[in-house]
Amino acid sequence: MNEIFVIGIIQTEIEFKFIVNSKNKFSKVTFKIQTLDKQEIKVIGYNNIADYALKYLKRNDMMFIYGRLNSDMRLEIEYCKLFYSKESALSKCKEVAY
Repeated sequence: MNEIFVIGIIQTEIEFKFIVNSKNKFSKVTFKIQTLDKQEIKVIGYNNIADYALKYLKRNDMMFIYGRLNSDMRLEIEYCKLFYSKESALSKCKEVAY
């Protein structure tokens, strides 16, 4: 898997799922971001990242993501930071690591 560093703007609504199966429970979030050079990337995050995304991220927010490209060509988030949100000042930005 490849390491990726991306800055982009969230293009879709945040899709959150809480999954329970016989062995474990986990949360999952998916959305798309558009990079500064207009490429669109599918993004996926689990557990702490998913909880962070549900609580703090919204469509049109600009964010920094560090992650790995998985076999489905999705960017799996390991660390992310909200850079800019229209609803909050830059000084209030939050960050999370997996």
